[in-house]
Amino acid sequence: MPYLAALGGLALGTLLIPLAAGLSRRPLPWPVALALPPAAALMGGGLGLRHGLTLPLVPAAYLAAVLLGCAAVDLADRRIPNALTYPAIVLAMLAGAVGEPGLLPALAGGALAGGLWLVGYWRRWNGLGDAKLALLVGLVLGWPGLLRPLAVGLVIAGLVAGALLVARRWSGDPTRYRWLPYGPYLALAGLLGLVGG
Repeated sequence: MPYLAALGGLALGTLLIPLAAGLSRRPLPWPVALALPPAAALMGGGLGLRHGLTLPLVPAAYLAAVLLGCAAVDLADRRIPNALTYPAIVLAMLAGAVGEPGLLPALAGGALAGGLWLVGYWRRWNGLGDAKLALLVGLVLGWPGLLRPLAVGLVIAGLVAGALLVARRWSGDPTRYRWLPYGPYLALAGLLGLVGG
């Protein structure tokens, strides 16, 4: 069963390349484009192990594809497209109401994650797209299911930020490595939660 889901993920990841490139205002970096199919195959296999070939696999696969697409566009363009997040937020609320994690945990997780990143937007620490993606991750994982994956994503983002600071210091050019997109790390948290449950 997970093999079929992984093959489906591979096909979906291949389709994500032109979708992400079309939503990005800048060219998609080739390492990002090359990483999408294997990442989607890995996600498909993980979701196949968790759900089998059952109905909950469909919205989980869609949400995983949205998260991967948001990460790819954010890496290329430093923005997260509304065309991906808005429909996924609606689906996450509907899925939460009829399935996992339940309506109240989904709303609590969305309020917590979205609210934290909205404060970050007001403080100019992140973009509004990051807040919408955090809302989506919170809705998908619910309360308290978002805590562990979100913590892992933030720790990895912190490690990358530290490495970029060191690289900027060593390069001698203070204008290099000045931005760190949060979208890929929020997407990672969502993907970990989708697979790990």
